[in-house]
Amino acid sequence: MCSSPHDAIQIQIQSSMDEIYQWILHKRQCSRFVNCVVPPAATQDIVFGTQWAGSRCNDNVTQDAILGKG
Repeated sequence: MCSSPHDAIQIQIQSSMDEIYQWILHKRQCSRFVNCVVPPAATQDIVFGTQWAGSRCNDNVTQDAILGKG
């Protein structure tokens, strides 16, 4: 069973976005967020991109990459 990105990566996001985040994790347990675009703060929106890795998880994702800094 794949571990959740939440185990190593903590992201501060608004409740509604957190619900979507958890829903995606529930639907794609082996996914990692490989593309995370954070638009201007005024929009308060977070667009998640995921990549299905089959039976293996892509662990090569850092917090900086998740936050769009890497």
